[in-house]
Amino acid sequence: MAISPQHRQLVDTTTDPPSLCGGECTACGHRFFPYQSHGCEKCGGHGHTLRPIRLRAEGVLLGSVVVRHHGGKILDEPFTLARVRLEPGIAVRAVLSGEDLDPPIGAHLLGTLVPIEGSEDVELRFRPVAP
Repeated sequence: MAISPQHRQLVDTTTDPPSLCGGECTACGHRFFPYQSHGCEKCGGHGHTLRPIRLRAEGVLLGSVVVRHHGGKILDEPFTLARVRLEPGIAVRAVLSGEDLDPPIGAHLLGTLVPIEGSEDVELRFRPVAP
């Protein structure tokens, strides 16, 4: 199995748990996701001051919404969209995985690779775990 094409530039599947491909400005220490080389959004540093880093796919649930309707149809299998604060303080949007569709705010989440139905690819999702 391989990471889905839309996630290849964003996720490193060689680590456990998978990691996100972020960046850091060596001029001011600002960290960001996803990695880009256009310039630091905090201090404006660019070029050699920006470097890629790996961000552990682990964090805390900041907020979520259970999606039960999409495109005017009721979904057979609802899913949860979440805002996750990673350890370095970076917030990302993610899809949750697992039985619990509505974990409490502050729940500890860990990234996991999940098979995409009808494909040989996988994608990164977050699941609630005990801290």
